[in-house]
Amino acid sequence: MALGERIKELRELNNLTQAQLASKAGVSPAYVSRLEAGQCYNISIKVLVQIARSLNTTPDDLLYSAGYYERPSHEQLPDLTTYIRLTTKLDAQTIKEIEDFIAFKTAGGASAVRRVG
Repeated sequence: MALGERIKELRELNNLTQAQLASKAGVSPAYVSRLEAGQCYNISIKVLVQIARSLNTTPDDLLYSAGYYERPSHEQLPDLTTYIRLTTKLDAQTIKEIEDFIAFKTAGGASAVRRVG
């Protein structure tokens, strides 16, 4: 799938017109039209990020879907704490609470809670 096809697919899934996507991403409707038609060859990182955010996805999703590079294998992914720190604005305490919750669930905590109630 080409980059423009993926952008169009996500735009339609988000029920956006080209004009609405353009407005959200800070580009012209003509630019969105050319992107979707595969007529833009040098999209800037800044515009790619703006379009991805406007489509509720990531630049990586757009690039993976368009075949620019392969998705990393499980071994290549960062650990959860690193991922959360890089992709959210959560404070350290909240991240620690998430880690503790996952450890609790992994240790069988969910079944223990069900038995109590």
